[in-house]
Formats: sequence, structure tokens, C-alpha cells
Amino acid sequence: AQLGSLDTAANTRFRPLERALSVKQWTHVGGELRRLPDDGRLRRLRFVLAFAYSTGLRLTELVRAQIGHLAWLPPEGDDPGGWMLQVVGKGNRLRSVPLLDEVTESLRRYLEDRGLSPEFERLPPGTFLIGKRDDLFERMPAIEAMLAGQRARRERRRAAFQGPPALAALPSPAGDGDRNGAGAAATATDDGDLALAPEDGVKAATLYAELKGFFQHCAGALAATGDRAGAERLA
Repeated sequence: AQLGSLDTAANTRFRPLERALSVKQWTHVGGELRRLPDDGRLRRLRFVLAFAYSTGLRLTELVRAQIGHLAWLPPEGDDPGGWMLQVVGKGNRLRSVPLLDEVTESLRRYLEDRGLSPEFERLPPGTFLIGKRDDLFERMPAIEAMLAGQRARRERRRAAFQGPPALAALPSPAGDGDRNGAGAAATATDDGDLALAPEDGVKAATLYAELKGFFQHCAGALAATGDRAGAERLA
């Protein structure tokens, strides 16, 4: 897949992931992660933390990463090979970032959480590695109600209209990110319904807010144990 050039926002990093956190601090972060309820937020954070920490990618690079940017490097000699991620960085330069086996397996589990195949070859190349929360509609019942109302109105129009209905495109509600990580949360299907696609991406601002909130929570919990210096590194 062709990689587009990144804008200046690609320089955005999430500071706690850049810092050399101690084993104790990362153990604390892992403990707080395990305490989260088993929902879409946890499933996304679990993969994002492993992905971001192991690759050192900027936020915009993280959210723009797609299945089509992955390449398999076969074993050769003493080189065991593995999966590489092609990334366009500063100066519009293409570089290859190796993915640890643990991160690759975490990605496969996360894809399954989103209802997708864990086999990269079976996925559309435009599938984003980081998606919207897979429980988005569960936590946004207002959108479900809106969609149900739209379907009911369309059926009433069909019943009252003689001949094929002329359906207007429905507006997309704002939400957790669009297919390219920069817009609305839903797309219009051919018959006018709105649908979330599990291949869709998440906005950088959404992911930043989620990471910031989680690390601030971790910092507060660590400060409560008396480790204020460690808390400052997490905040």
C-alpha cells in the first residue's frame, strides 16, 4: 500500500512512553491496566501500550498504521525474520520498524476482539491496526436509538411511496474516529443505514485523551503510595 506523507502533527508524542520508566513504574502501570473493566477501552489500551512502547512511534504514526503497511521478512541465515511495519516519518522518509513477536501476537488478539481475522493476509490492506472501541455502540445507546428511528422512518416512506424510494444520504454522527483516523464515527451504507466497520481507525486526539487519562490515573494511584517522583514521570 502507498503511504501518504505525514503532516507536522506526526511530531506529537505521548511523553510518558518516551521516558525511561523503572521496572517498578511499569509494573504499576500493568497492574492498573489489569484493574480496568473488560471493555473496549481495555482491549484497545492493552494493544496500544505494547505497540507504542516497543516501536517508539509518534501518535499520528500509530493511528495511521494499517495492515497494508506490514511486510513479512523471511528468515535468512542467522536472521530469524519477522514482521516489519513500514512508516513514513520526519522528512517524508520511509523506514521499516520491526515488530516483536509479543506485539504481533497482541495485535492478532486485538484484531479478533474487533471481530476481524487474526491472519493479516485475509484482511483488507486498509484495515487500521488501532481501531475504534469495539463496544462503541454499547456505550452510546443514543446512536443506536437514532439508527432505529432512521430505519423505521425509511420503512414508513417505502410503504407510502409507489415505486423505488429515493433515499438521501444520512449524516454521520461524530464519535470515536473514522476510516482514516480523522473524522466521523460511522459511514453510510448503500441503503442509507449507518454502520461502524471494524476495520476503521481512531483519531489521534481520541487516543491521546485516552492515554493521558489512563496515565494520570496511574500517577494518582502511585502518588497515593508515597512515590511522588514516580508519579511525576507518569503524569
